[in-house]
Amino acid sequence: MHCKMVGLPFRHPLSLMKWILIFTCVFLSAQQAHAEKKRNLKILVLIIASDQVPLFEEFQKTWRAYMQEDPEHVEAYFIKGDPTLSQSYEIRGDTIWSRTEEGYVPESAGILNKTILSMKALLPKIRKSDYVLRTNLSSFFVFPRLLKFLEKLPSARCYCGSATAGGSTVASGSGFILSPDLVELLVAHRKKFLNNATMADDVLIGRFLQEKRVKLHTFPRLDILALDDWLMLRDRIPSDVFHFRARVSDRSSQVFAEDISIHADLLKIFYGKSL
Repeated sequence: MHCKMVGLPFRHPLSLMKWILIFTCVFLSAQQAHAEKKRNLKILVLIIASDQVPLFEEFQKTWRAYMQEDPEHVEAYFIKGDPTLSQSYEIRGDTIWSRTEEGYVPESAGILNKTILSMKALLPKIRKSDYVLRTNLSSFFVFPRLLKFLEKLPSARCYCGSATAGGSTVASGSGFILSPDLVELLVAHRKKFLNNATMADDVLIGRFLQEKRVKLHTFPRLDILALDDWLMLRDRIPSDVFHFRARVSDRSSQVFAEDISIHADLLKIFYGKSL
């Protein structure tokens, strides 16, 4: 007797089982390959930095203590400005130098310039990576937790961060994640950004992506605003938080001793290291 099912001929019930096994194996192999890819995610990290304030060097020491802890999955660079460069950018060790003044809007577009030029400098690496994180010195990241979180994100048109106080469509400049296609989009439109000091860098980037109909995905960030709060919290940190930002010290005083102390605590808690 000759039968047909889903367009595939078979002469015996065992033939049906054979096709079921084939389809099952193919499906499981695809699932396994997808899971394996997720386990081997690679993220490039760009950290806004400068040497303008001596104690910024202390933040850099903390970052250097852990930012290359897992080079297979995390590759990190400080991004700094040097207006005397003979070329647009230059990579020296763990630092990308861009030809720009340091500074903040409205006086300077230094942060935005460093961001876009560093992305351009790393484009060959970015194309081989899964995501890019742009963050700053006062932030602290728990990379094993971050990598786990990345498994849930889309691989393209991905824009993710903690929302700014001004609304839910722009990610805070203290830490936002982009997929490689969006990084390439920013670099391709770099004339729109370079030397643009009309708004903060995160707002300009966020509004540009909003115009391109890119949705913002969000993640929680723990802001530490008082040392006493931190002392109460450090033994019961939420398990889903991977981004911390110390904002204890008065920025106008340029004294960040308490912030650095908090970073040292985080380094000990999550990486088992001391400076």
